[in-house]
Amino acid sequence: RAAAEPGSAIAVVFALVISHQADKATECLDLIARKTSADLRQTTEQLIPYTEDLGGERRLELIDRCLPALNRLSDEQLQGVAGFVDRLTRADESLSLFEYTLNCILQRQLKFRSGQPPSALEPVRTFGALAHETSLVLSFLAQLGETESAAQDHFRKSIELLGELAGGCEWLPPAQTTFAEADRALERLARLDEAGRAQLLGASRIIVDASGPDNTRQRLFQRAMAERLG
Repeated sequence: RAAAEPGSAIAVVFALVISHQADKATECLDLIARKTSADLRQTTEQLIPYTEDLGGERRLELIDRCLPALNRLSDEQLQGVAGFVDRLTRADESLSLFEYTLNCILQRQLKFRSGQPPSALEPVRTFGALAHETSLVLSFLAQLGETESAAQDHFRKSIELLGELAGGCEWLPPAQTTFAEADRALERLARLDEAGRAQLLGASRIIVDASGPDNTRQRLFQRAMAERLG
């Protein structure tokens, strides 16, 4: 019910972030009180116990339920929420997959609001032109929560979907893939044309489906990919 109204939906989002960093909870709540209001701090604190034990996918489901209410905020208000969430997620100097995905979701909402024009750069129509970035993102996704041998097999299946367009793409071992590098690669992969982005997301679903429904880490990153590339 709290997800249905803008004010309480903001508190739900804040509670989901803060419950991910228990050792920083008081600091984050005090920041909310100083920068927003004591009422929002109180509501957020009351909601934290209901979010502490939620898994990654349940957290995303709750975020999705909050989006209609958040979209009733003004542009300035939504920008403020997104900025504050970004600040909260960095309170513990570490960014979890859930926090990263949440930031991607909010930034995409802002992009829709602003009517941000497409990049002035010429769209890329083949994966070969971005072979390293494609390899890095799909390798990183495949490695989340999987053994290296299983990850390699799932990566290979995803590349088969891309076919000849994926010329030059190759498996990259864990030592060559990091969270930060995958994020930077996604930024560059946003230059793919619409068909290319759809194919890349299809390849990512091959990996997630091959790993099964219990691999929450992959599902979180795949959702982030969809928000960055969709």
